[in-house]
Amino acid sequence: EAGKRGFYLTIDLFTVREPKWTDCGIDRPGRIPRGVYKLLVGVHEGAYRDWAKFAKLAMTHRNPHNGLTWAEDPAIAFVDLINEGVKPVEARSSKEVRDEPLLREAWRRWLQEKRKQDPGYSPDAQPESYPASPRSEASVAFVSEIEARLAPRQVALLRSFGYTGPVTSNNNSGRDFRQMQEVAAACYDY
Repeated sequence: EAGKRGFYLTIDLFTVREPKWTDCGIDRPGRIPRGVYKLLVGVHEGAYRDWAKFAKLAMTHRNPHNGLTWAEDPAIAFVDLINEGVKPVEARSSKEVRDEPLLREAWRRWLQEKRKQDPGYSPDAQPESYPASPRSEASVAFVSEIEARLAPRQVALLRSFGYTGPVTSNNNSGRDFRQMQEVAAACYDY
């Protein structure tokens, strides 16, 4: 009915969610801070599965008024995968993110792999201190590579539910780095 009357909606498959650690298969009490979860979805399979479960629940929800799922409903004009995506500046700005052991481990493994390929890669980046300066080559590359792996998987999942509209995680700032812009252009519709 909304679409017939010219109302179109955008939905976000992450915003304001704070899943429990246990929802992601992590044996810890409490809820995952939002900034941590955004990055965790790209580096921890349990977090990805939690995101995918919520995406399926939302996109296959059948509207009782028009009989369409959200994936089928043309009134759902845009879907944002993870509100504002993953940004290097955000990754550095949150103490919760900087102190999260799972993210520090992902950073350490990533940096180790980079240095296997190029022993002189980003000599200022330290494996034990996640993340490097948010504007450093290594920090931007780390976050860009996470998103480059994650986005096609998320978009394919959405398409498997029958959603054909535009998809992004690029709905706000943070794309001021060339690598991030390249990922957005390659993976998202807007």
